[in-house]
This record gives sequence, structure tokens and C-alpha cells, in this order.
Amino acid sequence: MSLFYHRRKGAGLSVPNILGMTASPIMKTNPQGLAIIESTLDAICRTPIKHRAELRLEVKLPLLLRVQYQKPLLDSNKAIQSLSLAYVNLDIEKDPYFAKLSKDKSEQGQNNLARVRLSGKTSCCDQIKSFCTTAKTILQDLGPWAANYYVAQVISKIGKIASGSKGFPHGWDTANAENKYLIKALQGVETSPTHFSLNDVQSVSDKVGKLVEILIQEEAGFSGIVFVQPTLKMFAFGTVFTFDLKLTNMYEDDMRNLQEYLVHEDAEEHDGRIFQVTSTNAVLDLDNSVAHLYHFCAKLPPQAYVDRRPEFICFSEGAAIRAKVILPLSVDESVRVAESQRSWLSEKNAMKDAAFQSYVALHKNGLVNDNLLPTVGNEIVPDDLRTSSDARSSLESVHEQLNPWVYIAQAWKTDPVIHQYIITFQSLEVAILIPAHLQQMPPFKLYWDAQTEFSLDITMRTGRISSEMRSKALDDTWALLQTAFGTRFTIERKPLVLQFVANEHLSQMMGTEDVQISRINETTGLIRDKLCPSVAYIFKEFLATKPDIGLVQCPYDGYQDSEESAHLSLERLHRRSDFINRVALSSPAASKKPYATVLPDNMPLKYHQFGRLIPSIMHRFERYLLATMLSDTILKEVGISDHKLIVTAITCSASSEDNYQRLEFLGDTVLKLCTSIELMAKYPLWHEGYLTMLKGRIVSNSSLFAAAILTGLDRFIITKVFNGHKWRPVYVDSLETCSHVDSKREMSSKIPADVVEALVGASMVDGGIPKSLRCLKTFIPQLDWQPLEIRRSALFQRASNIELPATLQPLESLIGYQFQKKGLLIEALTHASCISGSASLERLEFLGDAILDHLVVQALWTYDLSHIKLHLMRTALVNADVLAFLCMEWHTEQEVIDLENNTPRPRQVALPLWKFMRHTSPPIGLEQHATAERHSILAPQIRRILQTGDHYPWALLARLRAQKLYSDLVEALIGAVWVDSGAFEACAAVAERIGIFPVMRRLLDDDVQVLNPKEELGILAVSETVQYVVSRPAAVPDADDETPTSTGLRCAVLVGERRVVEVEHGVSTLEVETRAAEEAVRILKREKVQAAGAGAGAGVGAQGKDDGEGSVDVEMGDA
Repeated sequence: MSLFYHRRKGAGLSVPNILGMTASPIMKTNPQGLAIIESTLDAICRTPIKHRAELRLEVKLPLLLRVQYQKPLLDSNKAIQSLSLAYVNLDIEKDPYFAKLSKDKSEQGQNNLARVRLSGKTSCCDQIKSFCTTAKTILQDLGPWAANYYVAQVISKIGKIASGSKGFPHGWDTANAENKYLIKALQGVETSPTHFSLNDVQSVSDKVGKLVEILIQEEAGFSGIVFVQPTLKMFAFGTVFTFDLKLTNMYEDDMRNLQEYLVHEDAEEHDGRIFQVTSTNAVLDLDNSVAHLYHFCAKLPPQAYVDRRPEFICFSEGAAIRAKVILPLSVDESVRVAESQRSWLSEKNAMKDAAFQSYVALHKNGLVNDNLLPTVGNEIVPDDLRTSSDARSSLESVHEQLNPWVYIAQAWKTDPVIHQYIITFQSLEVAILIPAHLQQMPPFKLYWDAQTEFSLDITMRTGRISSEMRSKALDDTWALLQTAFGTRFTIERKPLVLQFVANEHLSQMMGTEDVQISRINETTGLIRDKLCPSVAYIFKEFLATKPDIGLVQCPYDGYQDSEESAHLSLERLHRRSDFINRVALSSPAASKKPYATVLPDNMPLKYHQFGRLIPSIMHRFERYLLATMLSDTILKEVGISDHKLIVTAITCSASSEDNYQRLEFLGDTVLKLCTSIELMAKYPLWHEGYLTMLKGRIVSNSSLFAAAILTGLDRFIITKVFNGHKWRPVYVDSLETCSHVDSKREMSSKIPADVVEALVGASMVDGGIPKSLRCLKTFIPQLDWQPLEIRRSALFQRASNIELPATLQPLESLIGYQFQKKGLLIEALTHASCISGSASLERLEFLGDAILDHLVVQALWTYDLSHIKLHLMRTALVNADVLAFLCMEWHTEQEVIDLENNTPRPRQVALPLWKFMRHTSPPIGLEQHATAERHSILAPQIRRILQTGDHYPWALLARLRAQKLYSDLVEALIGAVWVDSGAFEACAAVAERIGIFPVMRRLLDDDVQVLNPKEELGILAVSETVQYVVSRPAAVPDADDETPTSTGLRCAVLVGERRVVEVEHGVSTLEVETRAAEEAVRILKREKVQAAGAGAGAGVGAQGKDDGEGSVDVEMGDA
């Protein structure tokens, strides 16, 4: 309002009308607040005029009575006197926080020390002051008994905290040293046992006594409320008592003139400085700069143990004051510190000036947008994707799949260059003619029946196609289709889009004739039934006499009464039409037909079989035609040489021999790797939060779906399942006049996104990262995809080259890599809570996460694993829990000297990776110590399972409860090695040394079950619903302490309505649910085996409804 509304109004420009409605225009008792609101909103706050009389008839106005009481004397209470004396006698130099600041020699630490010395404010001091103030307030309001009771209880509970009494839920957020300092400072406070009694009227204050007297005088049924803050909403109570100053009835005075109360911190005024963005008219001034800066810091990635607030340091400059602001360590060093432009009389204005300079620098360096808000990168993604990284509906309308035969039919009519492909089938060589150039197709298999599979090879033959050959192609194609499908549908003698030429004149072999014994042999074609020509048989054996009916599997009608004559043993030809997929094993029936009822075909059987395979062959050509068209259009700049990879990438049907899921898995990892490196190098000042946000939008399904639609990729996605039974010949004249109708089809929005990732994976397989980058540039042109080495070089040049501190020197031998720029190693080890250093590890962790995923997937890709197994293995190898465990296991040896009995004794101690982390947060140190204790208990069992177990230790790893900072350390280290070396091999060597790849080989070689127990339980439950009911049992008091102690979390697993198992002593929701799922899986698997052994197939939920039958209670001790 101040920056825009009032300025426009003062300039005589148009302004909007003001309308506001509220029941509580101000929240405090100060009437000046109402005047401020009216001035800001340029409006008068009033109650309705038109209906005021009617309103008063319905509202019961209060009758105000003043009751006077005497205030108690504070000096008369010994507890309050001694407590006040304890506060006055506090020694600031003995305060633990002051002592900690005294040891911090950094500029920030010394400034904090000077400020504490000047103000005398520490956590302990503030708490005792608050304690003293609260006690005095209680004495005045309620009387001596309440004040004495409060002081005694607080001191008692502080003592329990300081002595380490466990399980007490307190709100005193102090360290152990501060707790001991507090209890020592309060030792001189006089306390006396206080017993609460309603009859002890003399020990209450006169205020409470007067209130009780009024209440006693009221009749039965009286209701009221006693409150200490004013309110406008008092509908349910007949009487109101207030112990505070009341508001005057300001709202009903329409013509009032409010007296303005101007409170200034000092007499100086701002210099009117503003920063305005031309494109948006967003304005930054001194008054809103601090709020803007706090907002920016609040939007930094949240981290445990890290204070994200900006820190202001004020220092004197003669008689004036200047200020400096320091942003958190996750902000780039170039914009982390800013100073006020000029000196001021007050600290507050100096801080505003520093915040102003800091925020202007953030905007100029692209860390806040033109609306002066901490949101960037919107120009990289489409407008409709800015609000969400995955805001697509489940089904989308996309273009219908292209029919490549339309183009082929049109090409036949334009005197095209005919290409000849030779397909080898058994001993046959058949030429295929098509007016299109196709890349060499790999051999493929077709499955005639359960026992017979054909391998077909296709090679390209160069040379001119004669007119005689084209004429013969028409006859041979018709003959092949006629012998295969002539009895099912009419075969027209006209050109097909795909034409076949045999080495023999097939049209001359058409027809049937009566059986001639001399011509019946293994090369005989089909044997057809005279009465039913559509039924065909294959000759198996010549029988000179009619066999006994008991030896005939399927005798014909009248077989028993027919005359003795020669017979043929035949096998009925199946009517399958889909030869792409395997079929189950079956036993074909044999039949006996006398000569008089069968007619042998003149066409050899192998040509009949080839004719039956033509639909499957055309289906394969159709897919490769689509791949060729895609390669020549959208993917022209990519240059994928192996079109089989393109076919696989665009085929989404799981029933097909090729589908994109493995390539999509690979492409997903490559996409995230290249995007992470691109963003990291392109935006060197961005913190990890910005990088993660933009990467998430770029690689989201919504963004990739939009890329697929924009490029027209949706037309090439193969979703149709081949159906040989519905296949009909595709003639040239039926398609040559067809135009491409822009029809639509419904498709899951995830499929086009997956196909984009699959094509990225295909590019990776075909030509490595360089070809993948060309593919990414095709679909995501918003980013300037540069070679990885160029981006890495930019990151390497920005890295600082400083000496490695002596404390970190053993680390290079541990990881097996010598850094060129030691600053990268220091950055990878620096937590955001550290008060010194040029940068924290978040950016390197962002990069290392993508690199580690890439390394693991590349290693898994060498194994012939399904996409499901690939997902499971990657999850098992790079999850935060296992990385944290390996981080704690990875150590070097260091020699230390023990001085026992004044005799130096050297010994070797383990120095794990996590101890090299740089931080200045005492809570992190405490958490590391607690995690190390849990690790010492759980590590032997986790090691044993990882080395010899048959199941992955999901529950034990969750029970370790290692914070994310451990896995972040591993990923940041890998990211630092890549920036320094530029070699993924060096990163893989680090992953090998830390133990990631040894665990991978062990899991794969021994086929360890890596499926998460919760997922496995869902599979075992089939259609039943799985529920995890987590609760915390009632706390049980200790034997030596009345303080209740929790027994941990409890989790019950319900499958359907059956309670399968319940486990206790959980340390976290994830851990207790995982452990409960493990037990439930064991129970259900055991029951399944028992049911199979007994011949029973009872369902999971067939044990009754919540009757406890078959359930098991499992307990686990603390770790």
C-alpha cells in the first residue's frame, strides 16, 4: 500500500477502491493499532450504520463494574526476593555460551562475543529473567501459594534435567553445561513446600479473593468467563471478568479524530532509497528489505542443525553505526556477505541498509527473480508446468500412431527406387521388394508351435530390379498368401505394399489333385479334406493297411465300418496366426484319412509356412519403417545407428518381444546425470535448493510429456499389439489415396515421457554420453547442452586451490585419490553448520547423487537383468541408510600415543570417514556419538547379513537411524572427485573402496532377496489391503524415578481383516513398519508352504476376522 497505492494516489493516478471486513480490526489493546490500519488501508473502520438499531436489539450490551483490589508486596515473599537476587548476581563470564564464544576467534564469533558482553543476553540469562518475571506475575495475580509452588516446581525439574533424569519432556533448550550453570545459579533461592487447599484463602491474592466473593454472590446456573485478553466474540457467556485494560468504544464514533502516537526508535529518517525492477515494477526499499532477506533464507533447503536466518553484525564507525549481514553457508561466497552503504545513528536502520544491499546483490546475480521472490528457473520449463513438477492427468489425448504403409503405397506409384531384401527361412531364400531403404535388421525368431522355432535372417541386396522380377513378385506374393489364407478370406491378385519373390514359380504349383501313392513323401505339401478344404493336415506316415481303431487318436466318421485300404497318418495343422510370441506346449492330435477323402496340395509345405509368417514379417518391417522415419525426422541430429534400439525405445507394449522399460531405466539415470551437471555448471551461484527444484521440473513426466507432444514423438509410439488373426493383406491401391487423418488416441501421460527417456537410453547405448546429449538437445532445447568436459572444466576453474589442513591429510590415502584442487575436498567435507569455509557440501552432494546413480546403473547394465530387478538393485545400493552404514564402516588407521603411568605407548585407532566432516554444531557431535554407539551394536549383524545373508537387511539399516548427513558426505565426495578428475572411472574407484560395488556383486552373485519387505508383503497379500497400525504404548514409570519412560513404538500388521503380527520396541515409524513387514512375510510364506504341503490353498485372509489366530508377537531389544 505504501509503495504503490499511496504513491499513485498522491500523484493523482487511479487507485482501486478499498473494501475490508473483519471482526477483530486489531489484536492488541493499544488503540493506536486501529489508527495505523486505517491510515495504511486509506479507509475508516466502523460498524454498520443502517442496521445498527436492529443490531442493538439483538445484542446484550455489557454492564461494566469496577472492582478494586490491593496489589501484594513483592518484597514480602522470600522466594521472589531470593530469585531476584539470583538473577542480579549472574556472572556473564561464567555463562557456558559466553565461554564458547570466547574460544571462537572468527570475526563472526568475536562480534557475537562483543554483543553478548554489551547486552548481557544469553540463553541462561534470558531463562532466569523469564523465570523471575513469571513468578512475580503469578504472585500478583494468584498470591503467595501459587508463586511458591511455581518456583519450587521449576527448580526441582531443572535439577532433574541437570542430573540427567531421562524421559522428562522439558522445554528448556539448553546444553548440559548450561543446565548445570542454571541449577548452580538457583541454589540460593529459598523454596518451601506448598500445599494447595481451597480453604487456604489467606494465601491467595486480594484480586482472586475479590473474584471469589463476586462468584459466591451469584445464583445457581450462573456462567461466566475469566480472561486476560480482550475479545469481540462473547456470545455464550452472560458475564465477563477482565483483568486487563479495556478498549474504548471507538468503532461507533463515525466522526472521531484519532490522536496519532508516533513512536520512533530515533530521530533520523530513511534516505528514500528504493530498488525497482523495470519489467515488473517490483520495489525493494529499506523498510521491506529485512523481511525480503529473511524470506529468501527461509526458502533455502531445510537442514537439521542449520540456522537458516541471516546474521547481522553491527559495528561502530565513530559516533555512527554500520552493519554487515552474513547469509548461511549454502549461499555462494560471492553474495554471502554485504555491508550497509552508509553509517546510521541506529542499529536497526544500519541492518536495513545491509539487508537492502544484500538483496540487490542477490537479484543482480540471479538468485531472486524479477518479482523479487526466491523462485528462479521458470523460463526453462513450459508455463503450465511451473506450479507443479508433475501436474498431468493420468490419460491424455495424443496423435494416433503413424501408418508407414501409407507412405510406402504412395512411393510405389511414383516410380521409386526399389530396394531388395533377402530373407532366409530354413532352406528358402525369398526376396522382399519395398520402395524404402531400411537399415540392416538383426535376425529374429518366429515360433511355429511349442516345439518349432524359425530363425529368419534379413540381408540387403544391391542391384537393379528388373520389370520381370516385379511382375513375378505380383504372382509369387499372391501364391504365398493364397496357399496360407485362401481358405479364410479372398486374396486379390494385385500389388501389396510389401512384395515377395521366390526362386521358383509358385503360381504354377497352385492347386490340388487326387492322391498318388508314388508322389506321397516327406516333401508333400498340405493334405486337405475334400469335404472341408479349409481344414489342412501335414503328412506324417504312409500306412499300407487300415490300423486298428484303438491305435487311432482321432478316427474319422465310419472308420470302423470302412473297407480295408491304405491310409495316411496326418497331423492337423494348427490355425495360429501370432508367431511372434511363444506358445505353451501341447499335444497335436493325429488323424487317419483314406485316399478318397483327402487332396494333397502341389505347393510345398515350406512355402505354405512362409506364407503363414508373412503377417509377422510385415509387422517387423512396419516397426523398422517407423524407426527409420523417426530417425530421419525428429532424431536426425542424434544419429542413432542401430535402429533396433529405436524400435525397442518406441515400443511400449509389454507383450511385445521389444519394450522400452530397460532403456527407459537407463535413460532416466542419464537424463538426471546430464541435467545435474548442466545446471550445476550453468548456474554456479545457485544453491542446492534451486538446482533440485529446476532439475525436478526438467526431468518430470509432465515436462517430458510436453517435449514428446511438441516434437511429434507421440505419432511414433507403438502401442498396438500385433493380432495375426485380424490381419488382412494391405494393397497399394487401398492406401495410395489415403491422407493422414489427424485422429487421436487415449494414452497414459507417462508413456510419452518414458519413451523420451528410453530414446535417451538408446542414444547412450549407441554412442555414449555425447549422443545422449544430442538427444536431450532435441527434446529439451531450453538448456544449452554442452559436452560434460566443458561443464566440468568450468566447475574445476571455480574451485579454490588451498592447502589441505593437517587434520584432513589422511583422507586422501583413505579414498585413494590425490586432489589437484584441495578446496574441492574441503568443500565436500564442510557441513552447512560450519562457521568457516568458502562453501558447504550441498552442491557437490547434488552432483554426486546423480554420478553415483549413473555409476551403479552402468555396472548393473552389464548384467542381463529385467527392469524390475534393475530398479530393486539400484534402490538397495544407493539408499541413504546403506550409504550411511558404509560411510561409518569406511575408515583408515591412525597411530596415537597413550600416556599411561607416564609411559608413552603407541597404538592404532580407526578413523572413519564421518569424523572428517567439518562442522561447528554441538548437536551434530552429540548425534554422531549416539549413532556411533548404535553402529557398534548393529554393525556386526549388518555385516554378516550383507556378506552371507539371503535377504537384504532393510530393518536393521533403518534401526541404525543414521542422519542424512552421512550419505550426503559420501555423495559429495564422489562429486568432488569427478569435478577434480573429470573421470567417471576415478569415481567408480571410490565407490569400490567404500564398498558399494562389492555389495552389488555379492547381492547379484548369490541372488540375495533385495525386495523391500513392505513391497513383498503387498505382493503376498494379493488383493487384500495391508495396513500398518503404529502406536506408542503408555509410558511405564521407572523403579527409581517417577518420570515415565517410553517403551518405543508398536506396529501391528493387518492383511485384510486378519491381524498377522505385532512387533514392539520400534525406534522410528519406518523401522518398526519394516520390521513388522519382515515378520509378516515370514509368517505368510511359511503358511503358504504348509498349505501347499497339505494340498490346501487357503487365502491370506481366511483365518478368521481379527481373532488372533496365526498371529505372532515379536519383540526386539533396544539398539
